[in-house]
Amino acid sequence: MEGASADLLAALQVSVEEFCSGVAQAATDNDVVTWLQVHGDCTNADRFNAEKCRARIANVQPHEAAYFRSEHPALSPHEIDHFIDALDLDDGRCFATPIES
Repeated sequence: MEGASADLLAALQVSVEEFCSGVAQAATDNDVVTWLQVHGDCTNADRFNAEKCRARIANVQPHEAAYFRSEHPALSPHEIDHFIDALDLDDGRCFATPIES
């Protein structure tokens, strides 16, 4: 796991394996949030969120910005400056329709 998800889990001091186990037991997104609140260290959540909301694509090296844009194709026609907005747009593209089981 890389990127924003890895950053979040590291900040919460939750391993990927622990998180995957928690998600597997969850029925809803709210269940995942509750699991993270119980099993993670949320002490620095406000600072973490503020830093992520301020992070700008323009503030990274050009090759990193190009990689980010290649990994998040929903950005193509859009000019987005903040990483968090790009991830939100990409999530909308990836999860616009429910996954059928």
